[in-house]
Amino acid sequence: MKFYPLLLLIYLPLVLNGCTQNETMVPRDGGKDRARARQELGASSVQRGNLGAGLEHYLKALQLDPENPEIHYNLALVYRDLGQHQLSLNHFQKALALRPDFPEAQIDIGILYTQLQEWDLAIHYFEKAANNLLYQTPDIAYNNMGLAYHYKGSYHKAIE
Repeated sequence: MKFYPLLLLIYLPLVLNGCTQNETMVPRDGGKDRARARQELGASSVQRGNLGAGLEHYLKALQLDPENPEIHYNLALVYRDLGQHQLSLNHFQKALALRPDFPEAQIDIGILYTQLQEWDLAIHYFEKAANNLLYQTPDIAYNNMGLAYHYKGSYHKAIE
């Protein structure tokens, strides 16, 4: 009976400390698990059409794991959908700097450059994705490349 108050004095600070931790304290895994959870929340929000909530979750994920190319990629997509082209480009470029062989990011930055009517830059990224032997759907890259050539006025290249 006499040991319960002593045990309480030992364990109570440990329990309270665990309850007061927040995401600004970096866990031993460097925050990667929490970042992954935030990414999933962001994806869920975006799928429901709530870009603002998705953006908030992705930004918090980025704070926890700033060198994660997928987080930068997801942020780039949300910024593109919000019409924030420069922020979108910044995050696409960061994702590709962290993971140069990232065909999905190459396709999507190409789409952004198409929206900005930067045909040659769009074609460049579509070609990079199409030439990646591990990319499962190069037809997407070729289709987008054909559209960029068409918009550029290079109709023979578009057909090719």
